[in-house]
Amino acid sequence: MTFHIGIYPIVGIALAAALYALFRWCVRMKWQTRAAQWYIVGSMVLAAVATFVQPVRVTRNTEQPAAHSAATTAAASSAAAPTAAVASVPTAVGTRASQNSLQAVLTTDLAAQHTIRYDTPDVRTETSVWMLGWVAGMIAVLLYTLFQVLWLLRMRLRNRLTERTDDISVYDTDFSTPFSFGRSIFLPATLNGQVRQYALLHEHCHVRRHHFRWLCAAELLVALQWFNPFVWILFNELKLQQEMQVDADMMHSGADRESYQMALLRVCSNSGRWVLMQTAFGTSPLKNRIIFMNRRFDHRRARRYIVAASVALACITAATAVFSCRTEKEHNPLDGCWALEWIRNTNDRFEHVPPLYGNLFYGNDMQCNFTWFARFDDVNMNFNFSGEQMPYRDGVLYNVKGDTLHYTLIDKDTHQMQWHKDSLQVALVDGPDITEQLRRVKPDPGVLRILHALFTADSDKSNRFCGTWKADEQEEEGVTSYFIVQDGLYFRFSYFHTDGNLLRRGAGGWAGEFRVINDTTVFLSDRNGTVRWRDNDHISLLIPRDDYKAGLVDTYHYHRSTFPTEFRQILSAAFPDE
Repeated sequence: MTFHIGIYPIVGIALAAALYALFRWCVRMKWQTRAAQWYIVGSMVLAAVATFVQPVRVTRNTEQPAAHSAATTAAASSAAAPTAAVASVPTAVGTRASQNSLQAVLTTDLAAQHTIRYDTPDVRTETSVWMLGWVAGMIAVLLYTLFQVLWLLRMRLRNRLTERTDDISVYDTDFSTPFSFGRSIFLPATLNGQVRQYALLHEHCHVRRHHFRWLCAAELLVALQWFNPFVWILFNELKLQQEMQVDADMMHSGADRESYQMALLRVCSNSGRWVLMQTAFGTSPLKNRIIFMNRRFDHRRARRYIVAASVALACITAATAVFSCRTEKEHNPLDGCWALEWIRNTNDRFEHVPPLYGNLFYGNDMQCNFTWFARFDDVNMNFNFSGEQMPYRDGVLYNVKGDTLHYTLIDKDTHQMQWHKDSLQVALVDGPDITEQLRRVKPDPGVLRILHALFTADSDKSNRFCGTWKADEQEEEGVTSYFIVQDGLYFRFSYFHTDGNLLRRGAGGWAGEFRVINDTTVFLSDRNGTVRWRDNDHISLLIPRDDYKAGLVDTYHYHRSTFPTEFRQILSAAFPDE
C-alpha cells in the first residue's frame, strides 16, 4: 500500500458529510464541548486527508518513464500469411517452474485485467485545470481571512484602550456586540453594569482557552477545502461549541444563570458583519446555547454516545479508505506502440529490414500486433493480426506460456527483444534464436481507427448491417470467419487461435470503407456487394472477385453473433484505458 498526493474532492465531501451526520446524531448537545471541539477539528483533518491523499494498492514499482503514451508503439512481427502471424509472436526459453507459476495468473486474472481500470499518477489536463481552480479558491479564502485580521488589528488603533490586565487589552468600540481577537477584547461603549461585567468575563474565558488559535487552525483547514460545504458547516459548529464551552465556564464560576442568560438576550443582535476570526459574547444561535446551559448531562449516556461515535467514526474512515483506494499495476516499460527496425538470427550479424509494416502494442498485460500486406489508402488494406497475454510481474516480462522474454532497453525509445522460435513459428529469418530491434513510434492513424472499430464492434446501431456476423460454415477446427460492420468500416477475416485454453489469437483478412447503397447493396472498399436477407439475423453476402468482369462471385453465409471477448482483450493492448 502506498499513497498518492492529488485532489479528490468527491471523496473529501462524502467523508465530511458522513462525519457531520455522525456529529448531529451523537455528538452535538450530547457531549461536553471540549470533546465536541476535538471531534470537529479531527473531522476537518480527516476530510482534508481524504481530499488530498489517496491510498493506492500497488504490486511493485510504479515508476513511469519520461515519455509514455497510452496507445503508442509498433513493431511489425514476421509472417506472410494469416496463420504465420500468430506463430511469429515472440517466445523465449523459460524454466518449467516459470511456466507453472504463470499458468494460474494467465488463466484467472484476464477478465479482471480487462474490467479494472488501472489509474496512473500522471497529471492529466483536466486535473491541472482543477488544480488551478483549487489554488485560486484557496488564495481567495486566505486573502479574505487576512483582510479580517488586518481589519481587527486596525480596530486596536482606532479604539480607546480602557484597561490591561494579565497582558489582555480591553477596548471600547462603537459596535453593538462584544468580541475578542487574540488577546484583545472589544466591548461596546454603551454596555455598563452587570451586562458589561458578564461580557468581559465571557471574553476573558475565550482568551484563556486560546480559542483564537483553534479558529486560526480551523480556518487553514477551511481554506484547503473551500469547495467542501460540510467543512464550512463544521467550522461554524466549532465556533458554537466554543461559545457553549465559555457559557459552561461562566456557570461553573458562580454566575447567576438567569441574569447571565438575560444579558445574552440583551446583547445578542445581528451586527451585519461576517467575521470568521473572532469569538463573540452574543454569537447566535442563542437558543442552542441557552438549552445547553440548562441541560444536565447523564455521563453514562454520554459515554455510550462516545463509544458509538468512535465505532461509527472508525467504520466511516475505513470505508472511505477502501472505496477511494485505487489499484495500480506494476508499470511495464514496454507499454505503448513500437515499430520493427530490423530482425536477425542472434548468432548472425546480418540485419534484415522487415518488408512489411505494422504496429506492435503493449498494454493491459497484452500484446497486440497489427501488420498490413497491401494498402490502398488509410483504411483499405489486407491485414494480419495477432496477440497474446504478456504479463509483466516483478520486473519480468512473460509470454503466454509462462516463458521469460529477454529484452534490453537501449534507451527509452528503443529496445531489443530476444526470443526462441519453436517448430510451429515462422519468422523473417532462419534459426531458432531471434533478435529484433524496435523503436517507439506514434501509432498509424488508420491502424488505430481499424482497431478501435473492432474494439467497439457491437456498439454501432446506425443501420441494420452494423454489428458482428459469424460464418455459418466452420472452415476448419480452431478457425472462424467473421463479417463485421462498425463506424463506416467493414472487416472480413478468419479468426483463429492456438495453445489450447491460453489466450493467443490471430486474424487475417480485409478491412475497408463501408457504405450502404440500399437494403440489398453495399459498397466494400472498391466494389459493390450484394446482400440477400434470409431474415433479420441471417444474410448471404455476394462479393465479386478481382476478375469480376468474368462474372466470378464469392458467396458467404453469416448469422448475427457477438464479438469474441478474448479478441477484444487482445485489442485492449492498444486501448488500455477504455
